[in-house]
Amino acid sequence: MGENVHAGHRERMRKRYLETGLSSFSEHEVLELVLFGAIPRGNVNHLAHKLLREFGSVSNILSAPPECIMRIDGAKESVAAAFRLIKDICRYARLQSGGDKTYPDPEAWAGLFKNVLADAEREHFYMLCLDSGYNMKGLKEIGTGTVRNAVFDLGDLMREALLLEVPYVVIAHNHLNMKLEPSKQDINTTERVKNLLNQVGIKLLDHLIISGDEFRSIMYTGYTVSF
Repeated sequence: MGENVHAGHRERMRKRYLETGLSSFSEHEVLELVLFGAIPRGNVNHLAHKLLREFGSVSNILSAPPECIMRIDGAKESVAAAFRLIKDICRYARLQSGGDKTYPDPEAWAGLFKNVLADAEREHFYMLCLDSGYNMKGLKEIGTGTVRNAVFDLGDLMREALLLEVPYVVIAHNHLNMKLEPSKQDINTTERVKNLLNQVGIKLLDHLIISGDEFRSIMYTGYTVSF
């Protein structure tokens, strides 16, 4: 009998969402909608309230590491995965939405990378591949790491650029410490990538450091990278 009550509640909530969107939902009800998919049966109301008490808001829950979510009683791996998936789908959609634009200069490149790297919890390394008209042919995450550094494989970068047969590449990574100054390792990475791409006729246009709403160009701001 209890399970029928819970099933009826879920059905009403989903119908209401399809009719009105989220505007009429309280914050814990928004969480319930997510939890319905992660926990197929039972009452998820109590867990929604627990999550809000612990993290304070839906936004904070989406930004929380999976291991922190799973410390909450009742929040299994499926719950942590559901919240992480929402965040990653949003980033994936932002990435796709830029596919029909032209990216001719550092401001345009930075705008794209800032969008993709918004709310990142660790360092990520991305590569933007451009055709001769500076249209996007591919945008790929080629490395990820910790809060302090991103690790990537030069072979993966080369294979992706060659597969797309592009003349231009832009690379970027984010700093979580809000500092834009490139490290010695950042400058050395730029030099290594540039030299390797040159060997196959591809030009590295820039290496950007992204931090929040700001960016720094390594190759256009006087750092010791030979052209």
